[in-house]
Amino acid sequence: MDRAGALAPYRDLVKTFDFTADEVHELGPLLEFGDLTGQYLSNMAKETSHLGEGPLFPVADPRLNIKRKAHGLVRVAKYIRSPRYSGDGHSLFQQLGASETWETDDISSTMSITLEGNSRSIFLEKSDVYIGNDESEPLKIFIPHEESAQDVCVQGSLPRKLVEWLMTDPETVSRMPIRDMEKAVGVVKGAAECKDYLSREDLKTRRYSRY
Repeated sequence: MDRAGALAPYRDLVKTFDFTADEVHELGPLLEFGDLTGQYLSNMAKETSHLGEGPLFPVADPRLNIKRKAHGLVRVAKYIRSPRYSGDGHSLFQQLGASETWETDDISSTMSITLEGNSRSIFLEKSDVYIGNDESEPLKIFIPHEESAQDVCVQGSLPRKLVEWLMTDPETVSRMPIRDMEKAVGVVKGAAECKDYLSREDLKTRRYSRY
């Protein structure tokens, strides 16, 4: 059990080691040495988000507008070897720069996991991120409308969902493996949190060579 939150209900449904998320973090080097990181529950569980028909609102806080983070996210995409990054990254920058960020309180999701041939699913009435998958339209990102839920989203689900989107091949719609998901999430979180005028240069000081 390497991540709390939405994965917590699986504790009683599947076999897990009785480690907390903090203990898993401390044991990280040992688990990586034993090639066990692929068994993290967060790596095995698949979340499918659903967008309802509730009202939509243009994002009110400009700091949450993903298009303003395009430079930083493209730089991250290069160093995590995103299948969406090609050439000099200009096409990805254009896609992110033309993206739309919306607020809504009508996002749900289904968490599913398959172990030993058995599939288990959990429906979550409330979720906090939905990223559109229609490549023929501008990229659309949906986050909660309620302010406190936005704060939780920016600290957790949004960076993870952005990494998952960056690592999804737009042609095959399959997610490519990444060596260290948690490290990538942390870097994207930094890009999403930094001030807009720092998005181009701030990430130059970060180390990406381990991806």
